[in-house]
Amino acid sequence: MTERQYWISVASKDHLDAAVESALVVFGPGRDSAAARPARGDWVASYAPAETMDRDTPVRRFVAMAQIDDDTPESRPVSDGGQAMSRRATYHHDRDADIYDLLNAFSFVTDRSHWGVHFHRSLFEVTKDDMLAIARAMGVDGRKL
Repeated sequence: MTERQYWISVASKDHLDAAVESALVVFGPGRDSAAARPARGDWVASYAPAETMDRDTPVRRFVAMAQIDDDTPESRPVSDGGQAMSRRATYHHDRDADIYDLLNAFSFVTDRSHWGVHFHRSLFEVTKDDMLAIARAMGVDGRKL
């Protein structure tokens, strides 16, 4: 058995809300390789920089945390009429978590003035300690991780 991995996905809040309702983790259009990276049992914390893809209203919060339930991604229709790669998942969060409250806890943020550069990717791997910090902030029992 491979060691569990931990990921942060980045998408607009409206897409993430729809994904949670459908018990899916979504990845951007054409993101086949990103969607294939997490394995069954891996954890994904979903970060919303803005309310919509137009980045009209800033959110800057982790809005969902899930554990991957399947082995391969599938292309599914999304609310804007396009297709997105997704994975089946079980969600575990109780509340959103403000990114600014977590920046000092993240191993990958070495310069707070440039923290946003990490969130320009649709998916990136983080340490278990990074995920535990997010889990605590979202009301998730860290023993599940």
